[in-house]
Amino acid sequence: MTGYGVGKGKPPLHGQFRKGQSGNPMGRPKKAKPAPMPAADMDIARMIVKDGQRPVGVIVDGKSAMLPMVEAIQRKRGIVAASGHRLGAKEYIADYRAAEATIRQEESERYIFWRDYIARHRDAPLNWPHQDGVKPLYPHPRDIILDPIARKVHFMGPMNADIAPYYLLAAYSRDHMLILAEQNGRKAGIDSSSYRQMLNAAVMLHGTLAPSYGGPRVDEPDDPMPLMARMTTYQRMGKRELARAEREISRAIDRAPPPDISARVEQKQKADDFIRKLLCAQMESLAHILQHEEKHGKPDRDQVNAIVEKTVREIFRQ
Repeated sequence: MTGYGVGKGKPPLHGQFRKGQSGNPMGRPKKAKPAPMPAADMDIARMIVKDGQRPVGVIVDGKSAMLPMVEAIQRKRGIVAASGHRLGAKEYIADYRAAEATIRQEESERYIFWRDYIARHRDAPLNWPHQDGVKPLYPHPRDIILDPIARKVHFMGPMNADIAPYYLLAAYSRDHMLILAEQNGRKAGIDSSSYRQMLNAAVMLHGTLAPSYGGPRVDEPDDPMPLMARMTTYQRMGKRELARAEREISRAIDRAPPPDISARVEQKQKADDFIRKLLCAQMESLAHILQHEEKHGKPDRDQVNAIVEKTVREIFRQ
């Protein structure tokens, strides 16, 4: 190009950008993700996340509403940015994200640990009926439920031997009530009040049992009501065989060690909500399966698994 003079606003030709070629081939560098807090600060991380999820009253579109603290600050951030006071809100959001990353990492490590624990002890014998010479396992793999979506772990049974006697006593008492209900049903009929009372007591005891003690598990659709199997066992027994089973269970109840009530009450307070949701999910799953059978015919195994999985997710997200 002749007559091209280098000067202000006219850089040399060799230093100009070439047509069709980016001036920054590496692209804009990505922002660094918030690093998790040290393990020693886990309590602080939980406190920050808990405070960030605390509902606060705000005005949204002229109406009063309750929003999580972190969402309220995020909304406020855009408003205060114009006035130049956004540093506090920005630091709060950064702390919240770092705390969330810390908790997610800790929960993921916990999930992996218990997943491997289940794989190692998958063939462990059940804690009930008790087998001579076999040491009970706490927690038992059947008492651990993994939520792969949320990467969370739920425990349905005893974590140690301190509260295990309660489950053992409850398992024997449930079967004792089933036997007494069957005996009364044969004498007075299944419409008698004594039969209904004993059967209701057995159902209530069954709902408190861990899977390793013959309790229910909602993630096993092939056997959604193990209580029915126990009832059928005693219904098929003759009069003498039933009386012999009742005597054996009565002796087992007398020999069972007394449970630590204080430890059981402490765990029950923590597990009440989970048990309620578990039983609710179980009944909802059965209802959905029956509805599917009425509309579309008997579902196959994959359809049953899908129904149960969907129901459990809905119940535990409430």
